[in-house]
Amino acid sequence: MNALKTSATMLAGCLLSVGLVATVAPQARADYETFTIEPGFLPDPLIGTGISGGGDLVEGCGYVAGVDSPDHILYIDAHFDYLRLYVDSPGDVTLYMENLDTGEIICVDDSNGTLLPDFSSEWPVGTYYIWIGDFDQAGYPYELYITEF
Repeated sequence: MNALKTSATMLAGCLLSVGLVATVAPQARADYETFTIEPGFLPDPLIGTGISGGGDLVEGCGYVAGVDSPDHILYIDAHFDYLRLYVDSPGDVTLYMENLDTGEIICVDDSNGTLLPDFSSEWPVGTYYIWIGDFDQAGYPYELYITEF
């Protein structure tokens, strides 16, 4: 048993030295939703819930959870000509998104004359990490809506 443990330790050291250690992909926070959608998804809207904010300050988008723990992950399996994401919350929250396929980052703050973010656009196939941030680290409860309408 001791020889097996020593061999495993040596193998791990060799993998580290040649850069072959596998990395684990980030997952949505444990109790927050992950969505996989394509046009015509039901129910519409989909609703995700959580608490805004975190420990990392993102310029223009306030505080969000760390990059290794997005609030939600959105997998888009087919192109959307139109898709809308908006947030309802009792506090001033932001919507911070990263398209993993293109590296594009989007930060949405106040929309439509409110303190709440609302973003609609054409959405290509891809994986999107989503964080709901806030500026004062108050941790507001929120509902994230995903809709084709």
